[in-house]
Amino acid sequence: MKRKFVFLLCFVILISPALAFSEDTIISSPLKDPGINSGERAVYRVESEEGVFLLKDNVEISEDGRYYIVESYSRTTKKVLMISRNTMFPVKLDIFADKSDYRIRSIKKVYYKKKLKGNAIPVISNFDSRFALRGFPFEKPRVLVIDFLTDDGGTRSSGFEISVHFAGEEDIDTGSRKIPCYVLEIRYKARGIVSLFKNMFPQTKVWYSIQEPHYMVKYENKGGQSENGDVIILITDYSGWE
Repeated sequence: MKRKFVFLLCFVILISPALAFSEDTIISSPLKDPGINSGERAVYRVESEEGVFLLKDNVEISEDGRYYIVESYSRTTKKVLMISRNTMFPVKLDIFADKSDYRIRSIKKVYYKKKLKGNAIPVISNFDSRFALRGFPFEKPRVLVIDFLTDDGGTRSSGFEISVHFAGEEDIDTGSRKIPCYVLEIRYKARGIVSLFKNMFPQTKVWYSIQEPHYMVKYENKGGQSENGDVIILITDYSGWE
């Protein structure tokens, strides 16, 4: 009976509906290709309420040259992200989660069927948003709005907005080196009755290297009601370091 339940659980996740949005119809994107080399490797130290562990990201370029393929490994989870080099918008995200006696696989695909607003960034999860923002227009900063896509094709609620703001420059000390960084703030804004829950929103910052290809150096999330609570992610090794 237990095995039957596990099989059904995996099956339901595998056939969950694709996101209702084709990349080919996108006219423009506020993001740009940061020029990541195929074979890029980065290692991060993660501190969260779940404990301390390492996160490893590997980046390759697809054979046709159109996409970045990002593989991210943590203790129990593997994520494989396909993201357009032209727009830095997600195309596909596979998540493999290992439990004690079974593995769950979740597949999400995005089909863009209409032109998006000039400052909109569609994302599937916090994972692909952190990678996509490597393409932020740091030289000419502008406020961007994040659209979290859902399985039914919806986007953010009209009473709730997530925006990305340029917050200057700062050196980050990793313990072995100081890295000059651009700083981005993720801000959460609520309207109407949703504003009553504004204390539930976290404070989130992301640091990217000023040096191209603007790899993520640090991520910090404080407060809010996320599953992991407070989270700090700090780079410990990078393939581009001498």
